[in-house]
Amino acid sequence: RIIQSAEGAQFLEGRIERVEEVYKRGLRNLQLVHERDDQVKPLGDIYTKPAHLSGLTDFGAEVIRACNRLGIVVDLTHMSYEGVKGALKISTQPMIFSHTGPLPGPGEPNKIPNMTPRLLSKEEMRDIAAAGGIIGVWNHGADTAKEYVEQIKRVVDAAGIDHAGIGTDSDLEPNVQRSEERR
Repeated sequence: RIIQSAEGAQFLEGRIERVEEVYKRGLRNLQLVHERDDQVKPLGDIYTKPAHLSGLTDFGAEVIRACNRLGIVVDLTHMSYEGVKGALKISTQPMIFSHTGPLPGPGEPNKIPNMTPRLLSKEEMRDIAAAGGIIGVWNHGADTAKEYVEQIKRVVDAAGIDHAGIGTDSDLEPNVQRSEERR
């Protein structure tokens, strides 16, 4: 079975009726934001850019409500923590943060400093878990399977076993440069 997903909802262009349209076409997972704002009607602040929308926008809340009504899973990845908190207050269904990792703990090396804004604190993980959500742990910052398992364990320790998942969005082939390294 294939689950159709979209990374970023810029295609909505401020038109809420498009949520139902993509549902009818098979979309079942919608990541609200990704890399850049919707130029017509943004949904929320992106965590890798300076905040300017106060977290979740009214349109973002409207999209979450439509997704909840239709049965589309909402993905909070790439959204600022303020946006995530706003989404967690609005949603009546559990949401996911499909690809991230835990922030390094005190005294731990930060192997991916350019990705730090994309990682979650214990508090953020607990908030997502408290709303029934899932945190997908992705392999950035893990050079070995053992290190990856340690990242998963840290998410389990913070959020609970029922709220930890495997996050993809990665080049898992050997000798493939990550997009961040090419820039």
